[in-house]
Amino acid sequence: MDRTTARRSPEENRVRSRAARTIKKTAKVKFNVKRLVLSVLALGFAVYFLCTVVTQQSTLSRKNDEITALNEQIEAADRETDRLQEEYDSVSDPEYLERMAREKLGLVLPNERVYIDLSSGN
Repeated sequence: MDRTTARRSPEENRVRSRAARTIKKTAKVKFNVKRLVLSVLALGFAVYFLCTVVTQQSTLSRKNDEITALNEQIEAADRETDRLQEEYDSVSDPEYLERMAREKLGLVLPNERVYIDLSSGN
């Protein structure tokens, strides 16, 4: 043993050992600060990742709604195209031409008598 150690009282030795433990704990605290910083960074990254995923899901949902609306417009346009194609095909039909001439232009066949009902109020 060292002379200085032998001269110390038990109380003084206890205080010194407590100081030594406190210094060791302080070193651990510094390590814990590093771990705390890493934990905060990891938490920040997790929050950023979660926000990004939620935002992307929201955008994806809106785009799917737009796709649905556009598909409905395409179906409506296809139905209109079919109707117009049928009308175009029927233009060469003589019965259709006669009916349109009567309805739209008010034409009649030669020697045909047309009666107009005045009592209907039209």
